[in-house]
Amino acid sequence: MGRICKLMLVITALLCASVVSAGAAVADSSNTVTVHVHSTSKTITPNTVVDCVATVPNPYQIVAGAARPWYTESYVSSCSVPPPDSCSIVVSLDELVNDESGNQSWQNRQEGNQTSVAPCKINLKSMTSGYKCLSTLTDHEFKASVIFSIFWNGQVAVGVKDSNTVTIPCE
Repeated sequence: MGRICKLMLVITALLCASVVSAGAAVADSSNTVTVHVHSTSKTITPNTVVDCVATVPNPYQIVAGAARPWYTESYVSSCSVPPPDSCSIVVSLDELVNDESGNQSWQNRQEGNQTSVAPCKINLKSMTSGYKCLSTLTDHEFKASVIFSIFWNGQVAVGVKDSNTVTIPCE
């Protein structure tokens, strides 16, 4: 159900972005994604850029130890002045798994709450609940993934970013 909700959020945002193609996202080599919207309205100062940055740290443990749960989060780390009318952020913890044929793919293990606020504010956060490994046979590779959307003056921009991959000992 969580993956379907996330997919619907992306599809809705992309449909809106295709109608008003004024939004963009820039992902860089750090663990941040910048989402911005350019104003094309005649009633608002032309070429106004409204943006926010979301940060997605690597998965982590609050208390170290093999049997302790793993978490991931993402949060809004900065916004322009003026800020967007609203924003939405959701994070997930994904595991690299092998299927029966030996092919690898990322599988969602834990999804954080989708958090929205108007207007968009710094420190808006989405966080997963704790996840404990299902198998204790080997180390597992995990990453955090964030979908971050901003809405401003009837326009939308969406950014997607993954954290670095981390190896988690599941002992």
